[in-house]
Amino acid sequence: MIADRRIKVKSGVAPQTFTESGLTFTDGSELSADAVIMATGYVHIKEANRALLGDDLIDQTGEVYGLDNEGEIRGSYRPAGHPGLWYATGDFFVSRFHSKALALQIKAKQLGMM
Repeated sequence: MIADRRIKVKSGVAPQTFTESGLTFTDGSELSADAVIMATGYVHIKEANRALLGDDLIDQTGEVYGLDNEGEIRGSYRPAGHPGLWYATGDFFVSRFHSKALALQIKAKQLGMM
């Protein structure tokens, strides 16, 4: 239904208000909709953590999400670019799958093997 455009998807901008016919977004755009389904995590993880960790630390980290040159997800479940900082992103299924590999990486780092 998404591929044949019967369901519209909007990303990259935050919702601002509901209207009688749908939604308006922070960039001023509008989307008519019979129903609105909002997925969590619509603020990029680096920006969400900026308030907690500060600009200096976050600016040291690499990209998160998207694919690297080996086809792996960038920045998740691997060193983030600042010593001791690791991002574990995704839902419970993804986290359960990748958390063991992340734990092994952290242990290897502690033992000087990485």
